[in-house]
Order: sequence, then structure tokens, then C-alpha cells
Amino acid sequence: MRYIFIVSRFAAFIVDYIIFYILYYFIAPFGIVGYIFLIIAFFLYRVLLSTYFGSTIGMMLLKLKLLKHDLKTCIKREVYRFASALFYIGYMYALIDRHGRTIHDIASDTIVVYNGSKKSMPESKGYVKILSIILLVISSIRWISFFILNDIGLLGLKKICTSDTYYQSFEGDKLLSLSQDELYLKTLGRKYTTLIEINKKPCIIRISNKLKYTEVYSLNIQGSSITGEYVYTVNLPLQFICSGKFIRNRDLCGISPNNYIVIVDDRGKVYGKNEVKISSIISLKCGDIDNDDYDESIVLGMDGKVEIYKMKGNVLERIYSGKFGEDIIPIAFYIDDGVRVLVKGDGKSILYHYKYVNKKFVFESKKYIKTKDVGNIQKYNHYIILSHIIRNNMIFKRGTIQNLEVYNLNDKITRLYNFGKRPGRRYDYSVRCLEDVYDIDGDEEDEMILKSVKKDDVMGQMYKIEIYKPLKELLYINRILSFFEDILY
Repeated sequence: MRYIFIVSRFAAFIVDYIIFYILYYFIAPFGIVGYIFLIIAFFLYRVLLSTYFGSTIGMMLLKLKLLKHDLKTCIKREVYRFASALFYIGYMYALIDRHGRTIHDIASDTIVVYNGSKKSMPESKGYVKILSIILLVISSIRWISFFILNDIGLLGLKKICTSDTYYQSFEGDKLLSLSQDELYLKTLGRKYTTLIEINKKPCIIRISNKLKYTEVYSLNIQGSSITGEYVYTVNLPLQFICSGKFIRNRDLCGISPNNYIVIVDDRGKVYGKNEVKISSIISLKCGDIDNDDYDESIVLGMDGKVEIYKMKGNVLERIYSGKFGEDIIPIAFYIDDGVRVLVKGDGKSILYHYKYVNKKFVFESKKYIKTKDVGNIQKYNHYIILSHIIRNNMIFKRGTIQNLEVYNLNDKITRLYNFGKRPGRRYDYSVRCLEDVYDIDGDEEDEMILKSVKKDDVMGQMYKIEIYKPLKELLYINRILSFFEDILY
């Protein structure tokens, strides 16, 4: 009989949450403000109906009622429901309580009964009340850390400026059959910005890819806004871009859909060109890997194959074709004292360090990182930042989720900051891809360039460019909350 009663309580709980999700559907367009309002409204719904009627709508339908339901008791019960929600420990306690009470029932000195029941109030055990306080504290820390870090996100970063909405078109019919990783690379994973020199001055640029050519625009910061200014046109469509100092200035490097890698000067003239042999390209990065003060271009393929290109005189030569090292499948890499290559491991990732010596890669070290699904990795001040976007449900355009986290580079790599592991909520929000990291204002602190898209834009056809600067005071709070999140999740 007790278990039938527990099933009735569970059914009442489900009915109330159906009401919650119906409201959730209509409140979704109002974003996180609407989500917070809904949580408060649902709290009041339970408190007020329980106070005046002894039951919520779900409890009424299942003929359940609180034996004691004054305002103070009902508020206390809803607060302690938060304690019961910690891994559902408080709800599961009803399975062993002889009266079928949850922890939030006991903590608020009440009991749920059938309508018309003659049951009296049982004595509450002191240790359960102590347990409820402990669970409440832990659950509160857990929820607050998750909500601030992920639902709100970007704690510790200050938005310097943002652009208007830009548009990018894709051949959507050909994208539906792709895997998550392939879809990411061909849509949101495309990099649209980089830093080049124009008239010997650093300039952030954005590409606008057309069918047969690419337009390049400088992104000029004016107060809190970014305004685009046309610079030049490249007579090739470019789908992967980066930049480097290949001869004198820092110039644009890109790869066309027909697999030509080109280097372009600040007037749009192609002065280096070669054919890339890798068929399934996933990344292009530029940097000095042989310590000669000039940059090389590294192209990485989905099968782990690598090609390196270098300007020699007036010719862009392929100087390496092979793999980084042992039989690994890289998912991302960055250039720093050689190359740092991130690969998938057993339930986590591994960061390999290789140096490029005498036209081959030499293994230096490897370290483990507790992370999965990385689309981009960059050095960020003295740390590394990992970024990725996944889609919870592409067909229904629901639940685009971002990962944006910072890790240290000590012997044991651990997470320092979480700038948003965006949950798959129904409400409206933006997700952000890491485009690049530069010291834009010359203060020896790197800024982040992020590409921001709405969660239901599964291809990233409409996006904004945002630039963020770290705020040291808030980074301390982020680190504390990230520590709690690591322990409690």
C-alpha cells in the first residue's frame, strides 16, 4: 500500500511538471529572464496552492493533501524541496520511510496524506532534519555554481564590443546527412576572423565567402561597437583562414573548397599558392614551428594526416606530409614551442607535445585532460582555452550547446575557468565559438574573439562577432564556482 501511495505522489509530481513545461514553452522566447521568472512563478504556484488548498493541481487530481499547510510550513517545504532534488536523494528517501515522506516533508514538519485520511503527524527524526540542512547547502552551491557558470555564462569576461548581425549561406540539403563533427566543421566550426597587418598596422578582419570569391572586411572598434569596412577581394572562395608572418608582414592564409592553399597580401593579391593533398580538412593554423622567425601553415585532416607549407622565396612549398607522431587521430591543435595536439582518449582527451626538428616531428610529452568534443584549442595568456559547439537536436532546432573552458598547463592539466557549458535548455539563448585569441589593445593581456549564434540557428547562418576581455576580480569567483562544479557534478 505504501508503494502505491508513493506512485500516486510521483504521478502528482509529473502532472505539476507538465504544467511547468507548458509554461516553459511560452516563456522560452524571453530568454534567461523569462526562465528565472518561471522558476519564481512555479515556486509561488506550489506555495500558494499548498497554503490555501493543501494541494497543488497534481495533488488534487491524485486526491492527495498536506496534513499541515500554513504559509510558513509551505514556504519551508518548497525551500527544502531543493535539498531533496540533490541527485533525487530526498525523493528516494520516501522508499524507506514508513510513512512515505520525503526529506522536504520531514524538514518542514508535515506529511502528505490521501484526502479524508485520519492519519496523525508522525514524529520527525532529528538526524533527517540535520541531513536535510546538509543537502540544502550542497544542493544550493551546486545549483548556483551551475546556473551562474552555464545558464548565465561568461563569468569573468567583460564584453568590449559587438558587431551587427552577419550572414553566411550554406548548402543545407547536403549538410543533413553529416555526422555531428562533420556538421560542426562545415558550419559553426568555420573560422571567419583573423588578425593581419594592413599598412603595417594590426587589423582584425572578417571574410564574407561568396560562390567564386571572398570579400575581406576590417573590423573597426568604435566604442562598444564593431563596424566593418571593405578592404579587398580575393578571387577564390576561402573556407579555412588563419594568418602569419610569411615574408615581412602578417598576411592572410586560406584554403579554398577545391583544396588550394593561398597567402594573400594586404591589397588582396595572392603571392603564394599550392595544392593541398588532404581531402577532409578539419583545421588550418599558422605559426613558427622551426624557430626561424617566419611562420608556416599547418593543415590537419580528419584522418590525422598533416601537411606543412612554407614560403621559400616567391614559392609556397609543401615541406612536410605525414602525421604528427604515433597512430593518433587529432581533433584540434595549436602552435606553441612546436605543436600541441589534442586527441581523443578513453573517456577523456590527451594533449601531445611535438617539436619539429630536421623535417620531422619529435615527441616531447603527453598530458591528460578531462574533456571531450573539442573543436578549437588556443593558447590563452598562460593557459589554454577549449571551445566546441554540439547540437542536441538538429531537426527540431533545439538545444545547441557550447563548451568554453580554460585549463592550466601544469604537469597535471586541470580546469580553471568555465565560461559556459551551455545546457540544452528550451529557452532562447546564444552560444559562442572561439574564433581566436589576440592582445588587441597592447596591454599584454589576451582578448577573446567569439562568434555568437542563436541556439536554434544550427548552421550558424546568422552570427555576431564579439570581443571579450578578462576581469581578474570575477575570474576568482569563476574559479571558486568551477571548483565546486568539478566536485558536485
